[in-house]
Amino acid sequence: MFILHREQSDPNVKLCISMKDNETVITSDAGMEYEFVYDYSIWSCDPKDPHYVGQEKLYEMMGRPLLNSAFEGYNTCLFAYGQVML
Repeated sequence: MFILHREQSDPNVKLCISMKDNETVITSDAGMEYEFVYDYSIWSCDPKDPHYVGQEKLYEMMGRPLLNSAFEGYNTCLFAYGQVML
């Protein structure tokens, strides 16, 4: 399912970002936490994580409502950025 990346086998590499509901938290090397609040913060890195959101749920959360609005004549836009895990 996931390819083992060089970073995953390095014991000095640690996770620096977490997401839950609409909050994204980034932790610096010094341990400082930076919190950001968005409409949605989508965690899609690890399917075993309880906060994981897959493509189907993401579509139901955001895609379907945007499509419905577009069909009603409203201008809509969905911008998504993320890393693809092969």
